[in-house]
Amino acid sequence: MSLNPNTRSLIAYLVQLAKKDGQVAPTELMFIQSVALKLQVAPTDLTDIIRSSDFATLEVPATVQQKVSKLYSFLGLIKADLNIASEEKQFCVDIAQRLGLPKTHVDAALANIENIDSEETLAAYFN
Repeated sequence: MSLNPNTRSLIAYLVQLAKKDGQVAPTELMFIQSVALKLQVAPTDLTDIIRSSDFATLEVPATVQQKVSKLYSFLGLIKADLNIASEEKQFCVDIAQRLGLPKTHVDAALANIENIDSEETLAAYFN
């Protein structure tokens, strides 16, 4: 079965984000694995995505809700190791802009990242 391009893109960009601070923490890898499991990605597909993550194409969802959902996954990952590096924040800003989300809203969400505990909480920054 062919893997959905949106799923492949999300996981590949999560891997790229995990690498931004120079090391992939075990908690970050566990987060990526849990996302893959939730999206029903086979272990062999996950291994393939991790190996080729640097060459991934960003799939841009159609709706704001889908874009916020993707951003929420990125924010969850940067919180996973309890060490939010500036490179990780900048990567999230760059990705959010490529998704078409306003930078001012993303900056506000990142400034309050500790309080973002659900997609709904994050979505409030974009309403």
